[in-house]
Amino acid sequence: MRVIGFHAENIKKLKVVDIDPDRTMNQLTGANATGKTSVLDTIAMTLSGDVLKTISEPLRHGTEKGVGQVILGDPEPPLTVTRTFTANDKSYLKVESEDGARYPSPQKMLDAMIGKLTFDPLAFSSLKNKEQLGTLLELVQIPIDLEQWAVDRKRIFDERTTVNRNATEVQGQIKGFPELPEDLPAEEVSAATILQEQRAAQAVIDENNVERGRLGQFKDAHGYHVCTVQGLEEDIKTLEARLVDARNRLKAAQEEVDVARTVYYEQVSLTEALKDPDLSVFDQRITEVESTNRMVRAKAQKAELESKLALIQRRSKLLTERLTAKDAEKVDALKAVKMPIEGLTFDDNGLFYNSVPFNQCSSGERLKVSTAMGMALNPKLKVMFIRDGSLLDTKHRAILHQMALDNDYQLWMEVTDDTGKVGIYFEDGEIVEPKQS
Repeated sequence: MRVIGFHAENIKKLKVVDIDPDRTMNQLTGANATGKTSVLDTIAMTLSGDVLKTISEPLRHGTEKGVGQVILGDPEPPLTVTRTFTANDKSYLKVESEDGARYPSPQKMLDAMIGKLTFDPLAFSSLKNKEQLGTLLELVQIPIDLEQWAVDRKRIFDERTTVNRNATEVQGQIKGFPELPEDLPAEEVSAATILQEQRAAQAVIDENNVERGRLGQFKDAHGYHVCTVQGLEEDIKTLEARLVDARNRLKAAQEEVDVARTVYYEQVSLTEALKDPDLSVFDQRITEVESTNRMVRAKAQKAELESKLALIQRRSKLLTERLTAKDAEKVDALKAVKMPIEGLTFDDNGLFYNSVPFNQCSSGERLKVSTAMGMALNPKLKVMFIRDGSLLDTKHRAILHQMALDNDYQLWMEVTDDTGKVGIYFEDGEIVEPKQS
């Protein structure tokens, strides 16, 4: 619906005004304080109870009664909305259909028709970033619940933050370990094991000493004959010369010498080959066993921490992948959103128009976006006010006019122009005929 008829009597600066509005563009012109704003205020407070609460003195000064009447229609059947004002700040609302039927809850019915930007779409430009974003989100249909999406993403993000914090702590613990030898045993060393090895080494030494003792005993038993072989041979010669019967003993002695010589040199070779273990090594190992075991324990703890860190890092990677997928879900959802105007996008911080932050766009671009937002938010009452039309140049007014045509909207624009040659011209609360050139 749009305004197809307007009547005001004794409202604000208006005396008696009747307007048969254009269905697309209505420019209210005149000098300041002549009634232009009063027309817009009258339409707004006649239709909206919320606007009415903001108007402290609706009556024209010095009058006792005033009437604001707005006829809505096109293409719907006409609906006449009349609000009567009295001197005691009372107002009475009446809504009638074309056949004279009245509505028992007229304000409720009107409120359902009026959008938040109907009476001032350019107010959208002055909103804070978050407020602009909130207004847009009320309008568009997003295939995902952004609030739940934000909750889910924050949960994943917080979990990853905790996981990464744990990873940092574990990395710090790993860095706290000293440099450990690569040849450390896998398990702690037992001092009893070293003592057992020491005893085994001592047994080897004891066995070696037994062999050495046997050599000494042999020397003691055969020292003369073995150690002075030449003397033994001279004795043999003497015995040969002196005693014929001693030959048998000589032969036996020779055999004994041969056996003794063989046994002797075998024992010498065996004894010389003996190598005693170094028992001082075991004393050193026993001294160092606790230090070694401390390093073994540290190595095991470090390995455990490194394994724990690997698990944490894998968990962090998984959460990062989930965050990436979550962000992609939002990007895909926003791509599917039908915006009120092409080029308009948003993120968590606010709006963008053609990839530029909305509040950094040119005045013309902000005007187009704000008007498009107002039109999209008001699908029932296709009426919109432009209160600061004087700030718009010819180009921007043309932009608005074209948007109204494209969206089948009706604009009411207030323009300060005292030439009397443009639009619906006001002087002293009344409409006057346009001045001739």
